[in-house]
Amino acid sequence: MNNIGELMLEVARVLPDGGNWCDLVKGQTLAAIVVGLRPAVVVEIGVFLGGSLVPMLLALKHNGCGRAVAIDP
Repeated sequence: MNNIGELMLEVARVLPDGGNWCDLVKGQTLAAIVVGLRPAVVVEIGVFLGGSLVPMLLALKHNGCGRAVAIDP
């Protein structure tokens, strides 16, 4: 993924059906935040189907750096 547009298309393509938990707009927003802030670590508490985690993982991949920690109590 070379640009943000490609990332947003990839999020739309692979976003799991998170129902009301994470729709496409929320997923793309989370990805854009990760791209903009370039965090070293992303922490997801309450993974469910990965609806929020997957877009953030794709954004970390887009950035070429960072890692994620997923905690599902």
